[in-house]
Amino acid sequence: MKMDSALIKHVEFAYHNLITDSFTGKYDIIFCRNVMIYFDNGAKRKLFEKFHQSLNKNGLLIIGFYDAVLPMIDEKKYKVYDLDAKIFQKIDE
Repeated sequence: MKMDSALIKHVEFAYHNLITDSFTGKYDIIFCRNVMIYFDNGAKRKLFEKFHQSLNKNGLLIIGFYDAVLPMIDEKKYKVYDLDAKIFQKIDE
């Protein structure tokens, strides 16, 4: 899959500590690929909460193949969009 070059101007890349830094803004898509494999369960839960707060309505969270976190995903906050691709959609409160 290749991203349309016209979309690049709308992409924000940032370096930050996922656990301790706050997230600014609201996003339509968050990619967190193969990072959570290094976190304990408490940190993963905290990160899922931060992602949920940072996603726009119906926003997508895309995690990595090796981020084995399915049992930790709160079904009241995320629904499965594409299980094979590990894409989850925010459910608004």
